[in-house]
Amino acid sequence: MTLDEGMTLDEGMTLDEVLASLFPGGHALERGPFGTVHGTGRLEGGGEIALVGIVDRTPLGVDGALLLASRVLAVIDKGRGVPIMMLVDTASQSMTRRDELLGLNEYLAHLSKSLALAAARGHRTVGVLYGRAAAGAFIATALSTQVLAAVRGAEPSVMDLPSIARVTKLPLDQLERLAQSTPIFAPGLDPMVAVGAVAQIWDASKPLAEQLAALLRQSVEARDRRDEIGLARKGRLLAAGIAQRVAQEAAAGASRKRRRPVRNAITACPLAAAPWQRHDLLCIAPDAWASVLAARPALAALPLLTNWVMQEWPVIVRRRMEGDDPALVPVGVPLPPAAGKLRIALSVPAQAVIAHSKALTLQSAAGAADRAWQPTISRLVALGARHGINPATFGSLMWQHLTGLAYLSAQSDLDLLWPVSSDCELPSLLAGIADAEREALFRIDGEIVFADGSAVNWRELHHALSQQRRAEVLVKSIDGVRLVNVAQLTGSGVAA
Repeated sequence: MTLDEGMTLDEGMTLDEVLASLFPGGHALERGPFGTVHGTGRLEGGGEIALVGIVDRTPLGVDGALLLASRVLAVIDKGRGVPIMMLVDTASQSMTRRDELLGLNEYLAHLSKSLALAAARGHRTVGVLYGRAAAGAFIATALSTQVLAAVRGAEPSVMDLPSIARVTKLPLDQLERLAQSTPIFAPGLDPMVAVGAVAQIWDASKPLAEQLAALLRQSVEARDRRDEIGLARKGRLLAAGIAQRVAQEAAAGASRKRRRPVRNAITACPLAAAPWQRHDLLCIAPDAWASVLAARPALAALPLLTNWVMQEWPVIVRRRMEGDDPALVPVGVPLPPAAGKLRIALSVPAQAVIAHSKALTLQSAAGAADRAWQPTISRLVALGARHGINPATFGSLMWQHLTGLAYLSAQSDLDLLWPVSSDCELPSLLAGIADAEREALFRIDGEIVFADGSAVNWRELHHALSQQRRAEVLVKSIDGVRLVNVAQLTGSGVAA
């Protein structure tokens, strides 16, 4: 379909030109009231993308914000995980008395949170700025997507300089001088790129479809890194450091307030409980922890790690690596995304262990998962019960449950351990896990764990058992990995 011609920008593109270049295979975009648009576009290479937007430099008021939010929520309700594109050409938020009295800020926040919910539910959200955008309308639309691309000729600004002068009481000429050297004061496309708000400037002389396809092929960050991008581009020098400090202090404060003793879930144990198995949870004595970290001075830059055991958080037993001291217990600490998502490998003396537990059950950690995960979790727990198994979790879900820190994201897997006995009907169990994953909103990862602590990836074992000629699988244990014919596995449900 063809929309009415929009306003042409200097060196810019009209809406029709943007749509034609983005979707050479066609699109179905409809105009709605209050300057909104919605519909779908056919992506190059197949598939579709949901389209919503505010166009024709229409100010965004309560009615438009509410309508756009409803369009986003409707896409989420369909549950297919299609990407969502927000097309943006808006003068600003509406300045009418009606909008202000109705609480426009709340409507804009609702729209922004709807886009955040879409991202959390696995929808890739992309902003395309081809016209103007300013103030609250800019924040609630373009800046609320996971990644923002702009066409050369777009005119973004959080606030124009005369408005900044009125609010800050600073002389306009002083702000104009600051804007020449400090991008955070300057309106326009290039300053927005410098501060990290705009991820890419698309070349209008080349097909936008190709540039969109390249963007969608990029992996999605587990967290918002625009502050770090602004630092790397030398446009915003302080935000990343401040954000990191706030996140760390907030996490530490939340854990102190929460202070549900993690060791309630980790039972005291004598040293005779060794040998340890992969994924066991251990609480470490604070003085021993300080000694372990003192041997690794580079880790002093990670305050969350330094204070880890003071929060009564456990470490997890890992596989031994080349160079590890066999007299020590190999352990790991996975830091949350806000702290860099680092995986820290350490070794501790057995005498430092003051409490010990197997991995937490999936049922006990389920409360930390998003509501959308709960039907699949219930299905997996029921599947385990039918096979006499209480599945455990060892990844992001477990760490979020134990620490209260944000480990889970829209891209998180559910990592499970399935401890099986020798009489387990393993092919039936594996088929049940596969069936659950096909209907889940997330990937189900993890291992089948045998009585001696050795483990095999469930997906690899499921594939091997389906072969007429029994295949080899990678068996993991605390001491290493080895290839074993599937028929030799105890409890495989296959005759040797």
